[in-house]
Amino acid sequence: MSAASPSPLMPRPERLLVVEDDVFSQDLIALYLRKAGFSDITVTGDGREALEIAKSRTFDLVLLDLNLPRLSGTEVLRRLRKEGFLTDTPVIVISSLANMEDTLTCLDLGAEDSLPKPFNVRLLEGRVSACLEKARLKTAARLAVDRAEGERRLALALMESLCRVALPPPGPGFAAEVAVERRPCGGPGGDVVVSLAPPGGRVVVALGTLAARGVEGTLIAARLHAALRATLDDTPDASPEVLLTRVAAAAGRDGAGGRVLVASLDPTDGTLLVSSAGAIDPVVIRPGAPPRPLIWAL
Repeated sequence: MSAASPSPLMPRPERLLVVEDDVFSQDLIALYLRKAGFSDITVTGDGREALEIAKSRTFDLVLLDLNLPRLSGTEVLRRLRKEGFLTDTPVIVISSLANMEDTLTCLDLGAEDSLPKPFNVRLLEGRVSACLEKARLKTAARLAVDRAEGERRLALALMESLCRVALPPPGPGFAAEVAVERRPCGGPGGDVVVSLAPPGGRVVVALGTLAARGVEGTLIAARLHAALRATLDDTPDASPEVLLTRVAAAAGRDGAGGRVLVASLDPTDGTLLVSSAGAIDPVVIRPGAPPRPLIWAL
């Protein structure tokens, strides 16, 4: 029975730049990198040429020897960092023990790791794979943060659109003065404000404390908005109690957490009707007077 042939390595898509002045070392490094599955390998033995290549192309990793003609490896790295090229690309410095001071300088400049010369083949492959994996994790973390920030901004914009109602300026036809104070929630959830102006001139506002945040919380807020609009389209003069029942059902047990308030404002005479289910009781605050519970505000 013949022995099974070893399975081929999975190809590695990363692009590597090898900067090494010794031709034998160039061939040796490229040979072992190809054996490790890398195929996109650019090799140069000149410091100035390496600088120009690094400025014109993108790479996933650079193997940089310090002893180079025309421009040292330390100077290549210094110029790349100063001019903003390959700033997120990991660099592995190849140096002998005699270049320890230059190696430390390169690490201070942002090199990811160093490889002693003469190098061990297994160590070469391990350092390259480790640096690439670390860079991949950094990129994934950065993308996750960017995605979360994008979702937060989208959710905020959608929330703002749900609670925006065009009101006329205070005057004979608009006797009420409206003020809203919004404070960021410090807990795991958040607050939602949904407002509508149905036919007839009044303004309807629903407030709830959400058990969800971000896009999920915004979708719950959209459900509250849809429930309010559908109810008011069917019954424009629906009472806050009726609206509260519909809003609480739309929020669900995991939505507003049972804390919902619906208010109906008639701006012609300032009458405000409130129906609350588990929400904090609203209060009236006037200059020079203590806060008092709100039942009717005229």
